[in-house]
Amino acid sequence: MSKKSPSFEEVIQSLMDASVFIAAAETEDEIGCVLRMHLLIERLLTFYVETKIDGPIADYVAKPKTFAATLSLAVVFGYPLPLAAVMKKVNRIRNEFAHNANASLTEPDMKELERLVDNLTAIDSSFAPLKRRYIELPKTRPGEKIGYLSDSRRVDFLIATTAFWGLAATAVLSESAHLFTSNPGK
Repeated sequence: MSKKSPSFEEVIQSLMDASVFIAAAETEDEIGCVLRMHLLIERLLTFYVETKIDGPIADYVAKPKTFAATLSLAVVFGYPLPLAAVMKKVNRIRNEFAHNANASLTEPDMKELERLVDNLTAIDSSFAPLKRRYIELPKTRPGEKIGYLSDSRRVDFLIATTAFWGLAATAVLSESAHLFTSNPGK
């Protein structure tokens, strides 16, 4: 018996949990923002790898148990290196928060994240640089447009990872479109 492929709506629901985005945006603490955005990025990465470990190779490829192993396998399967570089940086930041009670978003980390995210124009020439981006926080700061580099490192991290996530999700879902087409003969 073959496993039923999830619908496009089910995949979107699992990858883009709006409550996690909202919680990441509306929290005032860096750790909550970092961990939640990492969670959303990890879901996207895991989905990508799971779509590649399908069919006959599934019996030969072990499912990775760590983020780093999942990212490594994704790169082997052709995941774009500029996207992988951002994920690797976000994971390093997340690990710092997970293992250091006094961790904070540092200026060097944020400059490197900005450089990596802005480099995504290598994948999509219409990708807007972070300095042209802003976010609105309807619960905590209604009606206010908060620009990149105009508030806090937490907000900058949120803007950077949200911009990244949008492009990464588009790339992953576009490549996985075949999963959402019906195959009446199968």
